[in-house]
Amino acid sequence: MTSKSRPPSLARSGRSEVTRYLSGPRGFDWVVNALAEDLPTGQEIYDLRPVIEKATGEIVGHCGYLEKEVEGQREIELNYILARSAWGKGYATEAATALRDHAFRKLKLTA
Repeated sequence: MTSKSRPPSLARSGRSEVTRYLSGPRGFDWVVNALAEDLPTGQEIYDLRPVIEKATGEIVGHCGYLEKEVEGQREIELNYILARSAWGKGYATEAATALRDHAFRKLKLTA
């Protein structure tokens, strides 16, 4: 994959308005390398999945869980990032609600 052939979903990572709460924009090479390192093995419980807009079939972001250590404690972070074009359509609310419900009901996580 080259920067000229990159899909729109990768372009999100370079936009400061989309990544301002994620340590800022990331370059194309950084994103490609990070994705290659994170290729799923089928064993992941806490991972990110694509958000696909039903009307267009386009990947407009990702959402899921990330395992973190906070002050020496293992925590599971609910995470989502959406392309600017997907803002204001309720996708973040829908994703967060579904992830919350899944975490408590299926994964049996506690608050």
